[in-house]
Amino acid sequence: MRVNEQQRIPRALGWDRLLVGADAKGIHADDLPQAQNLELPEWSHLSRKCATVFTDAYVRRLVQLTVRLKLRADAPSPLSRADCVPGSVAMSGKAHVTLVPSGVKL
Repeated sequence: MRVNEQQRIPRALGWDRLLVGADAKGIHADDLPQAQNLELPEWSHLSRKCATVFTDAYVRRLVQLTVRLKLRADAPSPLSRADCVPGSVAMSGKAHVTLVPSGVKL
């Protein structure tokens, strides 16, 4: 899938131009180090555990780009490939990220 994507519309000609033309911020999967080399069982979708790792990395990046979102002070540490790919490193058992819009008190 990735090879086809790069041949048809490389990132610089597609994604990057779209963001500039729309004057928008964006998050590309290649910009999320924690989301690299995750398990793709049928080559197009993440396994359930790896989808959680990807979502964790995506949300943490979104928080960095968006002033209206903040991670809770007691949010767990970031997930990594080790949390979903067997044999990469021991599984950590970390919890999911909890977001709270800024200004909201719990």
